[in-house]
Amino acid sequence: MAVIAVQLLAPGTWSRWPWAPLAVGLLAGLPHGALDHLVPWWSAATGSWTRRRIARTTMLMAAYAALAVLVFLLARLWATPALLVLLLASVVHFGTGESSVGDLRVGARGPAGRWIGPGTAMVLGPFVFWPATVRPVLEIVAPGSAAVLLGSTVLRVGAVVVALAVLTSAVACARGRRWGELAELALLVAVVLLVPPLAAFGVYFGAWHGLRHLARLVDLDPANQEDLRSGRLLRPWLRIAAAAALPTGAVLVVFVVLLLTPGMVPGLLGAAVSTGLSVVLALTVPHMIVVAGLDRRRRAEQPRPRTQARSDTTSGRSRR
Repeated sequence: MAVIAVQLLAPGTWSRWPWAPLAVGLLAGLPHGALDHLVPWWSAATGSWTRRRIARTTMLMAAYAALAVLVFLLARLWATPALLVLLLASVVHFGTGESSVGDLRVGARGPAGRWIGPGTAMVLGPFVFWPATVRPVLEIVAPGSAAVLLGSTVLRVGAVVVALAVLTSAVACARGRRWGELAELALLVAVVLLVPPLAAFGVYFGAWHGLRHLARLVDLDPANQEDLRSGRLLRPWLRIAAAAALPTGAVLVVFVVLLLTPGMVPGLLGAAVSTGLSVVLALTVPHMIVVAGLDRRRRAEQPRPRTQARSDTTSGRSRR
């Protein structure tokens, strides 16, 4: 709400300083993926650390890092295809993150289709509603991609896709009586419509998506359960912050090293944007795989919507 208020009261602020919320948002959002190596063990609640568990965690971290390096190199070699992969992957990742948080809040799975609107609006909305602002950023990140992604036909199709996706999610939220999620969807669409893209993404990534995922991890860590049941929130958040500090610091060191490497991209701003988004892409792919596994496990543990359960019961009776 604050970022929208600033935009309405001082319309030129985010246009003049879009890099400030983007940089802060990227930094604030990094820790939400820094604990991916612990997610499988927290979800399984496997108990104390054993040699076998340490070995498997080390292997997982090595595979995670190797995949991130591979994706980063591919992003540097084939910028436009990598950007398309990032956009499509982010639609799914952001959208399913929103619906998973909604399911966690009520302790049950909601109607299908709720994830489509948030991810599509956040990722594709800036192209549709802010093409002139997005164009120079695309030319820095993937030269030549603007001609493909910002063509008039592509933008018209994109507008229809965004509208249908938001409508689909809104209907699903209403059908499942998820009024809070419906209000959040409306707020997210308002941010995309009113706030310049870089500022909007920075705020969303750091203050919305990242924080919500961290909240899921606070709930996931078995060490936090007693504190959470007693209503003590400070210690669980401090545990998460301490566990995320070292991996987050390592990513920042890698980013600085890459930024200072000669010949990456001419100009400090271009290097920062291009390298930063390449690092985000590299981390997003393995992070999505880990989160998808977490979501699958959570869905299996949560009760189904009553309408779906009744449908399954009815079909079972008819088969009998």
